[in-house]
Amino acid sequence: MPNKLVYIAGLPHSGSTLLSLLLGKHPSMVALGEVNLQLRRMRREKERLSSQICGCGVPVPECALWGRVLKELPPSADEGKDYDLVWRVFCQLYGPGIHPVDASKIKEPLLTLARTGGREVRVIHLTRDYRSAVTSDVIRQLKEQHRWRPRWLLSMEKARRWLRENRKLDRAIEETGFPALRLGYEELLFSPERSWNSLWKFLEVPPGNFAHDTAGSRNHIFIGNRMRSESHKIDISYDTRWFTSEDWLLSMLLIPGVLEGNRRWVYSNGVFGPWVR
Repeated sequence: MPNKLVYIAGLPHSGSTLLSLLLGKHPSMVALGEVNLQLRRMRREKERLSSQICGCGVPVPECALWGRVLKELPPSADEGKDYDLVWRVFCQLYGPGIHPVDASKIKEPLLTLARTGGREVRVIHLTRDYRSAVTSDVIRQLKEQHRWRPRWLLSMEKARRWLRENRKLDRAIEETGFPALRLGYEELLFSPERSWNSLWKFLEVPPGNFAHDTAGSRNHIFIGNRMRSESHKIDISYDTRWFTSEDWLLSMLLIPGVLEGNRRWVYSNGVFGPWVR
């Protein structure tokens, strides 16, 4: 069986790290985290890598994957050639039938993969319900902001960004021509059996167990979400703060396309029935 690259596309805080670690529990897959960011870190902060621990349990320079990539990385940056190097080292390390999972999320690496070719790519467009995404983003920014801004304005900005960036990802995925699966974060958490069966079928791998935590995930992640280094104790949970918040309500009423986008990207698989949108 040839190697396939599994690319998770989505917005920040959409569950991409969680999904990649859950996929890494399947015997046919290995989670690599955000490959584009990790390659940039290797170029910009090479001297600090010895203090960073990879998800495989050793310092990055000693990692069987990233350590070799680090040694062979050419002096000048070229996204296409850098990715080819990661792909080649991975395939040599794991052999055929083992698939890397890249949670880079953004569209630029995906377009680079389409331009350079040479590998089979499957894209999972993972999207979080805009009501949950807007509520958590507003709460996060209110904690971090240094000047006061109205809560309603923040919620409108977050909702517009959610819609705009998911549309960009949707267009980029269509432009690449790669096979793609739309998956809602809520579908993954609340209807795991149907969601995982759809994932196994889409990725063309033998069905695996329905994971309830990230313990034992095979991964080579050294930057990003904290769960990368705490996978032994991360259980799957859902942020329910939007249930009692009105942060998302104004955007639902005033921003055309938000509800349709929610149906299209989050609930298109119908796992909750036609009444949930």
